[in-house]
Amino acid sequence: MDTEGMPKRGAQKRTFADLLQEVEDAPQRRETDPPGDRWDRLTDPSGRRWRLVAEDIDPGRAQELVTAGAAVAWDYCGSRGWAEPIVWLTKQEAAQLARSAPPQLRKNKRHNASLSEWSDTDGMPLVLASMSVRWGKLMKS
Repeated sequence: MDTEGMPKRGAQKRTFADLLQEVEDAPQRRETDPPGDRWDRLTDPSGRRWRLVAEDIDPGRAQELVTAGAAVAWDYCGSRGWAEPIVWLTKQEAAQLARSAPPQLRKNKRHNASLSEWSDTDGMPLVLASMSVRWGKLMKS
């Protein structure tokens, strides 16, 4: 029987309270992270950082931003990238959304769709569609 990695007989066991304390004592953010909550910042695959501007915008505002050249991302699970990855649309896909009708937000018992506005350090806007959003032919949930 392979016993490697198993606690030795008589070794002290950690309690749930010990484990919880370890989590609470762990650093909550890296020194390179901007101050704030994990919910008010995003990083795209290229490393560009985005900060939350408006938590809840209406479909008309989202369409206006995208028509003006805003980047677009889809957070279909609502975790802002912490549970499932965010889908970052290409410039061509964003242009396709700009030519379509404004997004439709679906609401159900489990979750509500939403749209939020973000900005990078250069002032470039981003529209983040979260959860059950229907927008053009690219977002259908």
